[in-house]
Amino acid sequence: MAKREKFSIWGREPDTKKGCYEFFQGRKKLWFEGYILQGDDEKYMKEMMSKYYCSPLKPHLVQDVWHKNKDKIIEIKVVLGPVFGEKTFEFWVKKPTYTMSKTIGMVDGKISCTDKKGKPFLMETIDDPGTMFNFSTARCICFPGQTGLTHESAKPKSAVMEALKNAIAQPKIQWKKDQGYRPKIDPRMDAHHVDGKEFKTIFLKFVNTLKISEEEFYQKIYPEHGNYKTNLLEYVNITGWQFKNNLNANTWRETWFDFHEKYREYEMIDPVAHHKLSSDEIKFKTSIRKNVEDLLK
Repeated sequence: MAKREKFSIWGREPDTKKGCYEFFQGRKKLWFEGYILQGDDEKYMKEMMSKYYCSPLKPHLVQDVWHKNKDKIIEIKVVLGPVFGEKTFEFWVKKPTYTMSKTIGMVDGKISCTDKKGKPFLMETIDDPGTMFNFSTARCICFPGQTGLTHESAKPKSAVMEALKNAIAQPKIQWKKDQGYRPKIDPRMDAHHVDGKEFKTIFLKFVNTLKISEEEFYQKIYPEHGNYKTNLLEYVNITGWQFKNNLNANTWRETWFDFHEKYREYEMIDPVAHHKLSSDEIKFKTSIRKNVEDLLK
C-alpha cells in the first residue's frame, strides 16, 4: 500500500489531509466574525498559503497572485461567506478609508441639514475602497495529492456538478428563510433533499429525460478539461463553478433550474446529526463490501 502524503500546517508535525483539515476546522471555531488574525495565527496562515495555495492549470490566477501580494498583506480578517455563511477570510493589502460628509435628516417632521442642536447631519462615505483579496483558504486544505486537481482545475464532472448546485443555491437559501429560519440568529440548519428526491436522483432523472448519458451531458457543458474557452462554465472565487452568462449556458442553467424546481422537495435538518448518520451509513456499507470482497473477485 502506498504511503499517504503528509503535510504540515500551523507548525505541527506532518499529518494527513484529513488530520490537517480537522485541525484547521477546529482552529476556525476559535475565531469570531470580524476577528483579525494576529501573531502566530497570521504567521502560520501566510505560511500555509505560500506552501499549499496553488493550481496546476491556472497558476497565473492563483499562486502567482498570492506570491506577488503576500508581503503587502496588512490584515487577515475572518468573515462569513456570501452563500452558505461559512467562515472565510479577507486578505487586505490596503484598508478602505472613509470621509464624513454632510447629509440631510428630519427634525420635527421637516427635512433639515442640522439637528435640533444645530449640528450638521453627517454620513460616512467611502473615500477609497482599499484593496482586498478573498483567496480561498479552503484550497489549502485540499492539498495537492495524486491528481493535484482542485477548484478551478477540477475535472469536468466535478465542475459541472458544482455549477448545477450553484444554480439552485440562492432559491434553496430563500426556502430556508421562508420556513422562518433566521441566518446568524438560529442554530445552523440545512435545507436537505428528502429521501428519494436527492440531488443526484433528480440529476439522473434530468439526463434520462434528455435521453443522453451522464458522460455525454458533461461533455456538452465542459468538452475539454482545462479549456476554459470552449466550456460553458467559469470559476468564481468563493462561490466556485457557475454557468457563464451567455445564450447556451443560460439555456442549460434555466432548463436545469426548472426541472429541479419541479421535482425537488426539501426538509430542514441538523447538519451535525445528519453528518453522523451519513458517516455511520458509509461505514456500514463499507463493512458489507468487506465481508464479501473475496467473493466479488
